[in-house]
Amino acid sequence: MIHEGALIGFGPCVICTVPFGFDVDRVPSWGRRPICRGCLDRINARKRAIGMPEWVPDAGAYPLDDGVDDGDD
Repeated sequence: MIHEGALIGFGPCVICTVPFGFDVDRVPSWGRRPICRGCLDRINARKRAIGMPEWVPDAGAYPLDDGVDDGDD
């Protein structure tokens, strides 16, 4: 699917296996398999706790997130 010029994929997170939507060119991944925002947040919390730099996703990596105001109230 193409959304505002981005190629949108839908598949399972490599960590939690829950399917989610993502920009295939921008989503953080591990071994070329996508990581969902929830798992990325948990990874970053652990990294912060031990003083490591966080993994910052590219803008638009999660264009279909429920946190985005898309008018679906």
